[in-house]
Amino acid sequence: MASSRGKLLSILLTLSLLLNLTCTDAFRAIIDSDLRKFGCAGMYGSSPGTNDSEIRVVMDKSSKGNAVVVIFEWNDNKYVGKTDPEDGKPIYICDTDALKAGLCNEGELGHALIDTSVESTVRSATFNFTEEEQKGIQYYQYHIEKTGYYCVMAWPVQVNQEDAYFQGVLDFKNKYGTLAGSDFPKLPFYGVLSLIYMTIGISWMVLCAKHWREILMVQHFISGVIFFLMVEMAFNWGYWDDYNKTGQSSMALLVIVSILNSGRNSISLFMLLIVSMGYGVVKPTLGSTMKKVIILSSAHFLFGIIYSAGTMSPVDDISAMIVLMVVVPLALTMTSFYIWTLQSLTSTIATLNLRRQTEKVKMYTRLWRLLVFSLTVLCAFFVINTLNFMNADSDDWPATHWRIQWFLLDGWLNVLYLIVFTVIVILWRPTENNKIRDRSTGDRGFR
Repeated sequence: MASSRGKLLSILLTLSLLLNLTCTDAFRAIIDSDLRKFGCAGMYGSSPGTNDSEIRVVMDKSSKGNAVVVIFEWNDNKYVGKTDPEDGKPIYICDTDALKAGLCNEGELGHALIDTSVESTVRSATFNFTEEEQKGIQYYQYHIEKTGYYCVMAWPVQVNQEDAYFQGVLDFKNKYGTLAGSDFPKLPFYGVLSLIYMTIGISWMVLCAKHWREILMVQHFISGVIFFLMVEMAFNWGYWDDYNKTGQSSMALLVIVSILNSGRNSISLFMLLIVSMGYGVVKPTLGSTMKKVIILSSAHFLFGIIYSAGTMSPVDDISAMIVLMVVVPLALTMTSFYIWTLQSLTSTIATLNLRRQTEKVKMYTRLWRLLVFSLTVLCAFFVINTLNFMNADSDDWPATHWRIQWFLLDGWLNVLYLIVFTVIVILWRPTENNKIRDRSTGDRGFR
């Protein structure tokens, strides 16, 4: 029974991950006896003393015959169905075959076969569309008591040899709003990032005002990136907050956020690369090299828009293949930036050593170490993500990863960026000794 049931539930979980569960919002699924009879989603437990997290099964009035619905938390799937003693296949409904096999009694005909001898999250409901007074829209509410990955399965049941058919909607309602459980962590995450970048912006503005006579060109670039970050994170938070309140994705906000996100990353990497090349410190101009940097930045910007749009979509809508197609090009351009930047840093440090500009050497050496650290983290997470999504077809993958999938796709990159950018801001902060970093001056001057 375990292998047959595992195969069925594997199909259920895989399809719930790969297929779009949305109808008019992020957390509603259409069910149909001919096309689709199930749906799964991560759910957060209700607040103490309330029933504010629930799954509602609503059957349309066009349904005929009977229908049976079973709702359970993934870890309790072993209590759903019984094994046919003859062929070893699982049977989920008490019908004539199950009755003959002794798996149920006549009083259970038309009902789901579930193990009631143990306490579990498994619940079942029967919908009757045959009697005149019961025709019309019917629904069943399942209250979520504990956080977990819940699945809904439904079957049509024939009555008096008449055809059975159902059509309905699965509503997954969490206590905080309409966002899917797999997407909800993004709301507080971007809220916290907005506050952090606002704090960085205010601190940077104070330092710039204090040392305004000493401001360098690269510090103007950093000021622009900080402002860009404050606006972008505010829009990110606003997008998910609006989604949570309305239950619908705002296409306008999605486009704005995708452009801001990819623009921020491209501008940041562009700025980091030209600084590493010694622009304004060792070289007054980059010549034709600047065109190559702009081409790479443009490619990264394009791939960034595609990636941002993908990560801003509901997590349950994203297949493993799409993830790889979106992540790989972006990872390649980002890796190119890192390699080029590290090579440029090595060359710049060597030049500064020859000129015996020890303070600048220390600054660029710290930057080099920071980039080596971030590149190591980037490669490690890329390998981890690739291995993770290669196993996305396994039985337990959606059930065990729904709470962290958003972080694997998008969260860790934002954390890594925050760390790197914060250290760069500290290294290049305006001080009373700003001019020591200028191209025209140094510890001992240019030779």
